[in-house]
Amino acid sequence: MLDSPLVAVLGRLHPVVLHLPIGILVALALLEVVALVRGRPPAREARVGLAWMGAVFAVVSVATGLTLSRESSYTHDGVWWHQWLGIATGVMALGCALLASAGRVPRWAYPGALLATVGLLVPAGHLGAELTHGQGYVLGPLVSRAGPVEVAAPPARGGGDGAGVPMGGDDPYAGIDPAVAGIFKTSCVKCHNEVKLKGGLALDSAAGLRNGGDDGAVVVPGNPGRSEMMIRLLLTPGDKEHMPPPGKKALSAEEVEVIRRWIESGAAGMEAGRP
Repeated sequence: MLDSPLVAVLGRLHPVVLHLPIGILVALALLEVVALVRGRPPAREARVGLAWMGAVFAVVSVATGLTLSRESSYTHDGVWWHQWLGIATGVMALGCALLASAGRVPRWAYPGALLATVGLLVPAGHLGAELTHGQGYVLGPLVSRAGPVEVAAPPARGGGDGAGVPMGGDDPYAGIDPAVAGIFKTSCVKCHNEVKLKGGLALDSAAGLRNGGDDGAVVVPGNPGRSEMMIRLLLTPGDKEHMPPPGKKALSAEEVEVIRRWIESGAAGMEAGRP
């Protein structure tokens, strides 16, 4: 039952469902703030109604999230923290609803529970965004990044000795042609990184590329035709095995050719023992 396709589909509704309790609970908090400023409490029906809607959808969100976490594509400690922060948020949301409905409770109990609930939403939501979009997603625009990598010029043909390729020790793609690394950064790492290992594959570093995915190596140096990466890129866009998957922006013909020529020339950076 737990492994049925229907249950899997319900789990994948988590990114949709989770926005409901977030919006409702934030709206409830804003209602209380406005009431505090105005000097009179909000209508009891509005308070209790929003509190229970937030609680119910928070529980549903937790249930779908726990179901989604059973999929192997999500790894890393961030999943553990997101899971337990989400559960704590659901518990506190239920507490808010019960306190809002109760007749006699300490004056600080309900506002304290609501404040704690909204406070838990922040780190839980932040970690959820990183699990979906990759680490640094939320604050990424504030962090200085290198300019876009040119991909028009294909990597030089040769024996794949990596000549002319930057080998900086701080570069996770050390040894990989910059044009190829640029394609991975812009089109692949949102789903293939150390946090979100779709297919068991991480493309956010040369080491991850060398490790391959669930089915083994994705690049066979010198042989694009046998490289799983090229096979997936060249499938018909509607094919469920095509990469990027349906709904994601496909690589341009020029970008695909850059990767093909890199593999054909020996896939510099894939050599064992490279940093």
